[in-house]
Amino acid sequence: MSIVSLSSADEFDFAGNDRFEVRRRIGEGAFGVVYEAFDRERNSAVALKVLRRAQGDFLVRFKGEFRALADIAHPNLVSLYELFCDHDSWFFTMELVHGSEFLAHL
Repeated sequence: MSIVSLSSADEFDFAGNDRFEVRRRIGEGAFGVVYEAFDRERNSAVALKVLRRAQGDFLVRFKGEFRALADIAHPNLVSLYELFCDHDSWFFTMELVHGSEFLAHL
């Protein structure tokens, strides 16, 4: 199964894998794209942050983000679950929170 593909507009897209069924794109930032996905192992919906390019400084910063936030527990922060590498794709799972977009909320 192809994990990462590029559309004709050169847009990053994660197609899922044996464990994760991608349901929709939630958002994106400079280094990653976040999806709502169904985790077949947890049997629940999760947020899945996928690194756009797994090379050099991008990968170091992505791993650093996960490691810095993984052990922090607070009612106002999402919980991070697991860091994965599948083929050449890096991603981590976190708690999926349903709500409104931040700017719309303000």
